[in-house]
Amino acid sequence: MRAADIARNAFGQNHIWTAEIYLYIALMHKENSQVQFASPWIRKSFMACYKATGINHKAVKAVFLHLKNIEYNVGSPLANISIEFMASKIKQME
Repeated sequence: MRAADIARNAFGQNHIWTAEIYLYIALMHKENSQVQFASPWIRKSFMACYKATGINHKAVKAVFLHLKNIEYNVGSPLANISIEFMASKIKQME
Protein backbone atom coordinates (compact mmCIF):
# COMPACT_ATOMS: atom_id res chain seq x y z
CA MET A 1 0.00 0.00 0.00
CA ARG A 2 3.05 2.22 0.44
CA ALA A 3 3.66 1.77 -3.29
CA ALA A 4 0.19 3.21 -3.95
CA ASP A 5 1.05 6.31 -1.93
CA ILE A 6 4.34 6.72 -3.77
CA ALA A 7 2.73 6.28 -7.20
CA ARG A 8 -0.10 8.66 -6.36
CA ASN A 9 2.40 11.31 -5.22
CA ALA A 10 4.79 10.77 -8.14
CA PHE A 11 2.37 10.30 -11.05
CA GLY A 12 -0.99 11.49 -9.78
CA GLN A 13 -4.28 9.83 -8.94
CA ASN A 14 -5.28 9.18 -12.55
CA HIS A 15 -2.16 7.67 -14.06
CA ILE A 16 -1.95 4.22 -15.63
CA TRP A 17 0.90 3.16 -13.32
CA THR A 18 -1.06 4.24 -10.25
CA ALA A 19 -4.05 2.29 -11.56
CA GLU A 20 -1.86 -0.78 -12.03
CA ILE A 21 -0.65 -0.65 -8.42
CA TYR A 22 -4.25 -0.30 -7.22
CA LEU A 23 -5.11 -3.36 -9.31
CA TYR A 24 -2.28 -5.39 -7.76
CA ILE A 25 -3.42 -4.45 -4.26
CA ALA A 26 -6.99 -5.47 -5.09
CA LEU A 27 -5.86 -8.80 -6.52
CA MET A 28 -3.64 -9.44 -3.50
CA HIS A 29 -6.64 -8.97 -1.20
CA LYS A 30 -8.77 -11.19 -3.44
CA GLU A 31 -6.17 -13.96 -3.41
CA ASN A 32 -6.12 -13.75 0.39
CA SER A 33 -9.93 -14.19 0.46
CA GLN A 34 -10.38 -10.58 1.59
CA VAL A 35 -12.67 -9.38 -1.19
CA GLN A 36 -14.24 -6.75 1.05
CA PHE A 37 -10.81 -5.05 1.11
CA ALA A 38 -10.26 -5.65 -2.61
CA SER A 39 -13.40 -3.77 -3.62
CA PRO A 40 -12.26 -0.18 -2.88
CA TRP A 41 -8.90 -0.79 -4.56
CA ILE A 42 -10.39 -2.24 -7.75
CA ARG A 43 -12.79 0.69 -7.95
CA LYS A 44 -9.87 3.13 -7.64
CA SER A 45 -8.00 1.15 -10.27
CA PHE A 46 -10.88 1.30 -12.72
CA MET A 47 -11.41 5.02 -12.26
CA ALA A 48 -7.71 5.85 -12.60
CA CYS A 49 -7.28 3.59 -15.61
CA TYR A 50 -10.40 4.93 -17.32
CA LYS A 51 -9.38 8.55 -16.74
CA ALA A 52 -5.84 7.87 -17.96
CA THR A 53 -6.68 5.96 -21.13
CA GLY A 54 -10.38 6.15 -21.99
CA ILE A 55 -13.07 3.51 -22.25
CA ASN A 56 -11.76 1.72 -25.33
CA HIS A 57 -8.32 0.85 -23.98
CA LYS A 58 -7.61 -2.83 -23.33
CA ALA A 59 -6.32 -2.05 -19.82
CA VAL A 60 -9.67 -0.50 -18.86
CA LYS A 61 -11.55 -3.52 -20.13
CA ALA A 62 -9.24 -5.89 -18.23
CA VAL A 63 -9.61 -3.94 -14.97
CA PHE A 64 -13.38 -3.83 -15.51
CA LEU A 65 -13.53 -7.64 -15.68
CA HIS A 66 -11.68 -7.84 -12.36
CA LEU A 67 -14.03 -5.21 -10.93
CA LYS A 68 -17.11 -7.18 -11.93
CA ASN A 69 -15.67 -10.35 -10.41
CA ILE A 70 -14.71 -8.74 -7.12
CA GLU A 71 -17.98 -6.82 -6.85
CA TYR A 72 -19.91 -10.03 -7.53
CA ASN A 73 -18.05 -11.72 -4.68
CA VAL A 74 -18.99 -8.96 -2.22
CA GLY A 75 -22.61 -8.89 -3.40
CA SER A 76 -22.38 -5.42 -4.90
CA PRO A 77 -24.83 -4.24 -7.58
CA LEU A 78 -21.80 -2.94 -9.52
CA ALA A 79 -21.30 -6.51 -10.68
CA ASN A 80 -24.36 -6.15 -12.91
CA ILE A 81 -23.65 -2.90 -14.75
CA SER A 82 -21.98 -2.27 -18.07
CA ILE A 83 -18.67 -0.55 -18.65
CA GLU A 84 -20.48 2.18 -20.58
CA PHE A 85 -22.75 2.88 -17.61
CA MET A 86 -19.72 3.13 -15.30
CA ALA A 87 -18.04 5.51 -17.73
CA SER A 88 -21.13 7.72 -17.92
CA LYS A 89 -21.32 7.92 -14.12
CA ILE A 90 -17.65 8.91 -13.90
CA LYS A 91 -18.22 11.64 -16.49
CA GLN A 92 -21.14 12.96 -14.44
CA MET A 93 -18.91 13.18 -11.36
CA GLU A 94 -16.36 15.36 -13.17
